[in-house]
Amino acid sequence: MQLLNTHNLAHFFVCHHALNRALTYFDRYLESNHPELTLLRRDIQHYYRQASLSVFRSRNTLVIIIDAPLTAKVLLPPLHVYQVERVPLLSPDRHTHYTLLATDLAAIAYNPDSGYYLAVTSLHDLNCNILNLHDTNLVVYKRGVWTCAINSIN
Repeated sequence: MQLLNTHNLAHFFVCHHALNRALTYFDRYLESNHPELTLLRRDIQHYYRQASLSVFRSRNTLVIIIDAPLTAKVLLPPLHVYQVERVPLLSPDRHTHYTLLATDLAAIAYNPDSGYYLAVTSLHDLNCNILNLHDTNLVVYKRGVWTCAINSIN
């Protein structure tokens, strides 16, 4: 029990085959009951090394609950991050006047195959490969919603 209290899954508690079978079963469950969702991580090494877990005992059975990250299928295409550089543009009729884009955008996370994008005001918000939208201040926009960010890309 002490080993499980470290919140790391040990190989001798759940073998690779059993974990793979459980992930396949859960994926089929999602496909039949929640077809809009899918498992974000399918590699079983992630669950042994990084996934958080909870453990409790029910009579003579040890129950291990692994946090398996889910995502909406429409959010699966990876977003490419484009850093925004504001460049002053000279006025065509006056060489003493220039125009500068007035925005607080630092970057745009975008993929032409995705129906969604992110307008990023601080690059520190993008310090990981997978964003947990519950733990971030970033807002997901539909591509049909015209903002300064999507106009800059298009």
